[in-house]
This record gives sequence, C-alpha cells and structure tokens, in this order.
Amino acid sequence: MTVPPLTPSIFFLTIITAINGFQLFDLLFAMMGQANPAMADTQSLVYLFYSEAFRQNDQGYASVIALLILLIIGVFTLLQFRMQRRWVHYE
Repeated sequence: MTVPPLTPSIFFLTIITAINGFQLFDLLFAMMGQANPAMADTQSLVYLFYSEAFRQNDQGYASVIALLILLIIGVFTLLQFRMQRRWVHYE
C-alpha cells in the first residue's frame, strides 16, 4: 500500500497541528474549570504542569513535566521528519 504524496505545506500543517494537540490546555481549562470533579479524568500533561507549578507550588516536579512534554514533542517531530521522505514530494 502506498501513501499518497503530500505537499510541503500540508506536511508543515500536520506537524504544527500535532504539536498543538500535545499542548492542549486552554480549551480544557475554559470548559471544565478548576472546581469540576471531572477535571482529574480529563487533564492533559500541560494542565498537570500548570497544576503542579502554580497551584501546588512544586516547581521541581513541574519542570520534570515540562521536560517530558518537550521530549515527547521532539520525538514526535523527529519521527515526522524521518518519515517525510516517503510522504512529501517536492515537484
């Protein structure tokens, strides 16, 4: 099965959209609020970072979470760039 070729602009949008998906915070925070009991079940890594850094005042643990987010986004972006040789065709 072959993958249809992508243009460079679609490839760029794919990477940016994936990174924004990993950084989901504001939509959950606006919809759920801090006092909602379902927030513990729907929290993202960025919300966990916010909670630990600013609500719990534990900057050490929050910095580890921030580095983990950076590592996940970096690995995902590197994987996308490695796979672009098959997907993206410059013509």
